[in-house]
Amino acid sequence: MGSSTGIGFLYSVGDKAIFQFIEIINLILSNNGKVISLKYCKDPDGDEWVEEKAILQTLTKNILYQLVGNYYGQVNVVCDLLSEKNLKIDIYFKKLDSKNLGVLLNISDEQLFESGINERIDSVTETIINLIRQIYDITNFDYAFCDNEATIEYSLDELKAIENPIYSILALPNKRDKKELQIIKSNWHIDGLTLRIG
Repeated sequence: MGSSTGIGFLYSVGDKAIFQFIEIINLILSNNGKVISLKYCKDPDGDEWVEEKAILQTLTKNILYQLVGNYYGQVNVVCDLLSEKNLKIDIYFKKLDSKNLGVLLNISDEQLFESGINERIDSVTETIINLIRQIYDITNFDYAFCDNEATIEYSLDELKAIENPIYSILALPNKRDKKELQIIKSNWHIDGLTLRIG
């Protein structure tokens, strides 16, 4: 299995963070999306999983509340996003604690860079940044990130305590104008290997 690119979002609004996950799902499904399967875990240790395989173009409130009412969840979708048709995305959510919820979009690098990483790295990066901005407009995350094999690990306070860059792209709300995003690019690209020039 090849590597993947993770696009993550962290929310620290307690129980209301669940609604951010729902907004992201709805945005993705509005782009000619279909749910292929979904699963969720009923216990914090990750032992008791419930899985459903069905092709759905919408998720009912009952299904969404079942998903988000548990500890971890995954929705597998196919949609038209990031300038790609029939893009397969695994959407995960994870409760870090009682206040913080992370949402991760995981996409195989083979799909993102099918014509070659070097030819597409800059355009794919800009398309991902545009998606991050679009999601910020509807969900107001605490921070977002993108990197190769990225996972959801840190609350905003934990992230601020880390001195060196840990993500290829980090998006933070602007301190002066919360409607604006500050995009910080590290010295490596989202594939995790290619150095960023300039």
